[in-house]
Amino acid sequence: MTRFVPLGLHRCRLIIAAVVGSWLMADVRPALAQSGASPLPPFDFRQAGAVAGWGEPHDVSHIEATRLGMAVHIDGPDPYIFGPAREYPAGTPLLLKIRLKSSEGGSFQVFYFGSGQGSSEEHSVRFAVRRGDWQDQTVPLPPLAPGFRLRLDPPGKRGVCLIESIRFTPRLTIVAPAWPKPTVREPIPGTLTIQSGALVLRQNPHEWGGFSVAVGGRQVATGHNRPLIGYLDPATARSATGPSVRWLDLTAVATVTTGLAPATKALSVEAQLRDPDGGQWRLRQVFRPGSPAAIDVHTECSVDAPRDVVFLPLLLLLPGHGSFGALKGQALFATVEYLDNEPSSSTADLTGPGANRRVPASAKITFPLMAVQAHGHYVGLIWDRALELCALFDSPDRLFGTVRHVLGLLAPGAEGANRIDGELLPLKPLKLVASRPVKASATIIGGEAASVVPAVMQYVALKGLPQRPPTLNLPDYVRLARLSNPFGQPLPPRGRWVLRHPSGRRCRLDDGRAGRALQRPRPGRPAEDRSSRCRAEVPVEQRIHAAVGHNRYPVAPLVLGATQTQSSSSSSTSAAANSVVSRAA
Repeated sequence: MTRFVPLGLHRCRLIIAAVVGSWLMADVRPALAQSGASPLPPFDFRQAGAVAGWGEPHDVSHIEATRLGMAVHIDGPDPYIFGPAREYPAGTPLLLKIRLKSSEGGSFQVFYFGSGQGSSEEHSVRFAVRRGDWQDQTVPLPPLAPGFRLRLDPPGKRGVCLIESIRFTPRLTIVAPAWPKPTVREPIPGTLTIQSGALVLRQNPHEWGGFSVAVGGRQVATGHNRPLIGYLDPATARSATGPSVRWLDLTAVATVTTGLAPATKALSVEAQLRDPDGGQWRLRQVFRPGSPAAIDVHTECSVDAPRDVVFLPLLLLLPGHGSFGALKGQALFATVEYLDNEPSSSTADLTGPGANRRVPASAKITFPLMAVQAHGHYVGLIWDRALELCALFDSPDRLFGTVRHVLGLLAPGAEGANRIDGELLPLKPLKLVASRPVKASATIIGGEAASVVPAVMQYVALKGLPQRPPTLNLPDYVRLARLSNPFGQPLPPRGRWVLRHPSGRRCRLDDGRAGRALQRPRPGRPAEDRSSRCRAEVPVEQRIHAAVGHNRYPVAPLVLGATQTQSSSSSSTSAAANSVVSRAA
């Protein structure tokens, strides 16, 4: 006789969730172009004949083939060379990888264009180059097409740029899924609560991200209780069409437990799930009361098999969700955004891809603080920096469909070439090693305020100011000032327009009538206007860009003129330039 054993509610839930979750994961796939459709053309300039197709130089005295690569001898303020047409596969987003060594530091620009198009600023990419060191740079390119050409604009106006190779690889392009919208739920039996001063956090039982935050009895934020985790399908990692992405809906597939330790007042939330490829995931989040009006949060995520993660939300905080909505008084993302009741990532002062500041490069964040203030209260997030983490800021939230605000900590990080600056989804995954967790430590803060200034004050009280650099004595200060400003010119008073030289020096736009910029005359030598000398060092075409700060005003071209010509020396290259190619001969 056949016996039927009841599955029980818990096992039924797991089976149904696995089916639903697998359907979601199979339905959402990335648009990674076929890497095997056509070979990607490499440029290895160490090989004989590889330099022959490069030419049409501008402000370049000559191009030299050496055993170390292609040496571009720069002789003018706007150097560039053109490469030959190559057969790039259509529809394939690319990563350009270049290895080079330059005698001058600055900005390197790569243009890409098809037959009859010509080079244009919007079809180019830039990256910073250090002076004198071999370095590898990786930048994303959009899909090119057969017959496309490259134009290379090396940094500096003299010296040598030595390029060893340029290679291309297909770029991982991930299409964002249909993000599930978080819900707002009323407290239910079993809700756990911890408090720090006027800041209260409540956690619904059996719900990852199911917490709410209140200040002085008024709700100001919630967690995100419908998060997704994205990782590359191991079975398709080396397929001809590239890997696909599996999306795990934690609400559908995870078993969540909650608990409160009375002795330590630590509120813990743990989620466990098994992915379709057999990996067992464990997420754990612990909330503890910190200093007054601060709650510390520690999150860990681990899996017992290697996984390439493309989206892992370790902490998502939604200010205004279930409370004040999309309106705000002020918002702050340190150094990146300082807002009134206006949208973040605005094009009002910056257009193009640079306006996207949702997930900026971590180096752009001066101190790790995000905050939103509205209706007399503020709520914010402070975190400990880590290479595998990046910060997410969108006000109002236009990513997850809440139309409120979102502050978050995600993995992978935003360090260099692994992510297009500002983009939510990365170019390269974070490799999770089996049973080695990725961690995030943060602090939720809140209080009553009419601006975000108290959030900054609370950050300073908790974390302190950055360490002050050593104070120089007078001789060392004078020596440093002379090195950074060879014209001996004092820095301009606050409020004067200044021009930034590519090397980092600054000079005034006025003529220094008070004598500040005039060198004292010596016998037999007339007085010299050092401001003019400094201004002459900045190429005409860079005057609109050579400024302090990210806002650009046409002051320099209006004051100095945009049609003046710059004299460039065609004399022998500098010693630094010679050192670049001395071993290449």
